[in-house]
Amino acid sequence: MTPTTNEPNLLVDLEQELNLEPASMGQRFANFIVDYIVAIIIYVGITIMMLFFSASDGSELEEEGFGSIFISLFSFVAVYTLTEFLGKGKTLGKLITRTRAVRNDGGLLTFKDALLRSLIRLVPFEVFSGFGTYTWHDQWTNTMVRKD
Repeated sequence: MTPTTNEPNLLVDLEQELNLEPASMGQRFANFIVDYIVAIIIYVGITIMMLFFSASDGSELEEEGFGSIFISLFSFVAVYTLTEFLGKGKTLGKLITRTRAVRNDGGLLTFKDALLRSLIRLVPFEVFSGFGTYTWHDQWTNTMVRKD
């Protein structure tokens, strides 16, 4: 007897449960370091392009101020959001450590999940929540980073 779409498939449920082993603190820390370096490289690249284009039209680019802060925050959120969403829960750091961000039910991240995780990373002191069991960007979005 094959299960219908309304009947639970215990084998699939058990397999999903077994694959939801949380990533270790060491893996999470490695993810943070690698992904932070990637975000910095992208920010520097954007800044260099802006300097190049501002020099070519004769205007001056502010070295500090709202514009550079906005670009920094935007590039940070964009890098995390796009890589986690398009990479099906993987950033470069997660690819290296063989981990993946997923919803707590084991499903893939939606764009909204990835965006909210990225925005929550901007909360002051959020990085220190990584010393606990789950980071705030996991808790507040009902997501987790698991071993792949």
